[in-house]
Amino acid sequence: SLYSVSISETTIGTIITTSATDLDATVAFSSIVYGFTDAGFPFSIDASTGAVSVSGILDFDEGPKSYSISIFASDGSLTGVTTLNIQISDVNDIAPVITNSDFSLTISESTPGGTAIFDVNVQDIDTVGTITYQITSGNTDSSFIIDSSGVVTVSAIGLDFETETRYELMIQVSDGSQMTSSRWV
Repeated sequence: SLYSVSISETTIGTIITTSATDLDATVAFSSIVYGFTDAGFPFSIDASTGAVSVSGILDFDEGPKSYSISIFASDGSLTGVTTLNIQISDVNDIAPVITNSDFSLTISESTPGGTAIFDVNVQDIDTVGTITYQITSGNTDSSFIIDSSGVVTVSAIGLDFETETRYELMIQVSDGSQMTSSRWV
């Protein structure tokens, strides 16, 4: 028979137990031994129970997304082989990173509200989570707004050179995990 299991990249311990039946069991061939036909997987198998466990590091972001492992069961005389297919799912475990290299720009105090002045570019290796953007510091008089796609615009309040000649904004991005990334712009 064919075995299939889906696990996350943070799974530890036993993921499935395979089983075999020996219909012609005799005293000489009464115990079944399990094993993998190939090596090099981040999994192990208990030779007496057929339990398959995670024994190495799983990394969806930089490693295989799935494994197909041949498992044998032998009574010492005859051997049967089956396949175990393992799908690895992503976990939101890496913070997004702001990738813009230069944020220095000059804008006129007469720039109308609603004018986009720059885009915050983000890279997130994880395939899960939604990127959110926030200005966490330096937004004197709420002069700027950042939208859900990372576009920073002048707010309806506008800019006043006599009140503020320079803005340094702290932009924070998050992907819904506990990890965030921030950068001054």
